[in-house]
Order: sequence, then structure tokens, then C-alpha cells
Amino acid sequence: MKVVGIIAEYNPFHNGHLYQIEQVKKSGADYIIVVMSGDFLQRGTPAILDKWTRARMALSSGADLVIELPAVFATASAQYFARGGISILDKLGVVDTISFGCETDNLPLLKEVSSFLWKEPSDYKNKLQSYLKNGKSFPKAREEAVTALLGPNAVAMVSSPNNILALEYCISLLERGSSIQPMPILRKGNDYHEEDLQKDALPSATAIRSQLKSYLSTACIGAVNLDSIRVDSMNLASHTFNTTNLSNHLPKSVVSILNENMDKLLLSQDSLSLLLKYKLLSTVNNLDIYADVTSDLADKIRKNINNYENITQFMELLKSKDLTHTRINRALTHILLDITQNMYTDVKAQDYAPYARVLGFHKRALPLLSEIGKKTYIPFITKLANARAQLSEHDYALLEHDIFCSHVYESVIADKTGNAFQNEFTRQMIILES
Repeated sequence: MKVVGIIAEYNPFHNGHLYQIEQVKKSGADYIIVVMSGDFLQRGTPAILDKWTRARMALSSGADLVIELPAVFATASAQYFARGGISILDKLGVVDTISFGCETDNLPLLKEVSSFLWKEPSDYKNKLQSYLKNGKSFPKAREEAVTALLGPNAVAMVSSPNNILALEYCISLLERGSSIQPMPILRKGNDYHEEDLQKDALPSATAIRSQLKSYLSTACIGAVNLDSIRVDSMNLASHTFNTTNLSNHLPKSVVSILNENMDKLLLSQDSLSLLLKYKLLSTVNNLDIYADVTSDLADKIRKNINNYENITQFMELLKSKDLTHTRINRALTHILLDITQNMYTDVKAQDYAPYARVLGFHKRALPLLSEIGKKTYIPFITKLANARAQLSEHDYALLEHDIFCSHVYESVIADKTGNAFQNEFTRQMIILES
């Protein structure tokens, strides 16, 4: 039994993701396990659709099993994002290979650079510190230090988002002494940040989201600010994505799922603005405890809190040469979701993920589930009501935090759509038969 793992966000699932799954199957994989972010993502934004809907997209497009990546990892920088996902795949005891999209499929170079960064030789540390003292950001300082010591061929490995994650996956495998082997798949099509869809090219998730927002603005009577809209589900029901340019870049099953959930697609980060403002006001004197909130950023928040209008506007007030949008996004999301720096210290001390919560599986994967049951090193949670008996009090607290994060997300969806609030304990695990 050959089992391949993928760590993903699927925000949303598109033909580029389908291409990866097809390449993995061509490599001889019997089963594909996806560890997928929950309702909040690495860039500090809410997902455009809830984790259950995105899990269904993955299962309908070739994945066999989808496991949730806890929010503490899903909203983290590349280092913790990778270590959270790798720890789950490694502890399941059945995964042979991890596949990831990359700007290069040069595996020897990938291994060379990741081994170098894992070992952190003294000359690298010295150069890194020198660049940091000169005012460079950590990513830029690392890029220049690696280039200076390993040459120009290595620079691409530490400069693009996909390559940075690929390196962190490999470093995590080295740290764990894992037997899982990396399988990079050369990324094709649109650039990672490309916002336009190109004909006959595999899309970026950024381009898909941009087109979704544009189309929904038209569907909502030419609205400019979607966050001001209380969704009229009956009005949206008359619109579909079937005939748009989007349908050429998405699997048919995903187009169908998008059409079924069109009212939920209007959620954005600014939909959380009032919740965040309340949280900032109630914790304004204790902001430093949250992950990614430096003392300088905490001071900026305190100085600008009275000028807060919404998240997008507030980020512009906080932005500086040393603080990127992503870093501010992530910090604000950590405040909203009660993700403290101590949580990262704790999960690292506990070897990262302490359980694997299943969001869904395909019936053809029953032999895989049986094998996991025999070999897993961590509790395999298929029913939330039974989780307290499966976990220690300490580990259950992390699961409770995930439930809280999903309820924050769901509360905004329910308010925006007028639909009934969906409690995590009433959610049914997805089981596909065809």
C-alpha cells in the first residue's frame, strides 16, 4: 500500500490542485491523505468556504481522506504550518511520501538547501544576523545568506512562497527523522499571486478568488462592497458559475459545489471587522501575549484603535516597511482567535499535533482507515462526541480551540446568510461513495 500525503488549504480547490492529485496517482499511489486547513488560513484570512465544503471538494476530486490541520498551525508562518501538517502525516504511521507543488522539481537541490537550513552552520548564522542587523526582514536576510553561501541556484528555493513551504516540509522531515520521502511536483500555470485567469493555463487560487468576487459583485446588483450585503439567497440562486470563465479552471464537481454554496462565498476578512474591534478593545492592554504581535505592533494598535473602521482600513494604518500585510493579517487573526505565543511554545514541546480529526473520507479508502487504526501514534478522531474520551485534558483543550475557531467563522456565515448556525458537534463526517 503506497500512501501519499498532501498539506493544503484548497481555497478553493481548482485544476492546479487536480493536476497535483493526478500526478500523485500516476506515481503509483494507492491512497491520498490530505491534511487541510480549517476555517482560517495561513495568510491570516478566513477561508472563502468552510472546511466541510472544501473537504467535499477534495474528496470529489480524487482525495481519499481529509484531516483537519488545527488552527494554531493553519494560521501560522511556514515553519509551524509545515511542522503541524508533517507531524500529523508522520504520526499516522502509514504515509510513505509527501507531495507538494514547487517552483522546481530539482529534488537534489531541494534536499541540499533544506539540509543546510536544518543544520544552520555557523557561517550561515553569522551572515543571517548581519543582514538582520542591517534592517532586512527575516525572509530577505535568509535569502541573501543562502545565496551568498550556496550560490545563485539556491536563491529561488528561498524566495517564492511555494518553495519556502517545500523547504519547511523537508526540514520538518529531517527534524523528525521521518521515513516519509518528499515528492515535489513542478508548479505550472499562473504565478502564485496572479489575479487574472489565463486561457489554457492552470490557475492560482488568488486568481480564482479574484474572479469569484468579481462575479458575485455583478450577481449582487453591481455591488462594490460585498461586506455591506446581507445575502439574498433567492437572488443568488438564479446565478451559476457554469457559463463563466471560472468553470474552465475548476473540476466540474467543484463548480457544482460552488453553485450550491454561492451565498457563503460573500464572506471576507472585513466580515469579521466588528468581532475583531470588540476583541481589540477588550484586550488592548494585553496584546503582547498573542502570536506574531510584537511590542511595536501592539503599540501601533493601541495608538490607532480609535481610528478603527474595518480590518482592511486598519491594516493600512498599521502597515510599515517592517510589517507586511500578511504579517499584520496573521497577527490580527491570532488576536481574534485567542492564539497566543504560549500556544506555539506548548505545541512544540508536545511534538506538535496530538490528534488527527477526520473531516471526511471516500468509501474506497476503508482499507486505508483500517491500516491507520493499526499503526497510528495519535488518536484518530472520527466523531467529535467521542473525542474527550480519546484525548488527555491537555490535548482536548487544543481541539476545543479548533471548535471555537469554527464557531467564530460559522457565526459570521449565519449572520450574513440568515441560515441556521451550524454547531461543530452536530456536523456529520463526510463519506463519499462515488
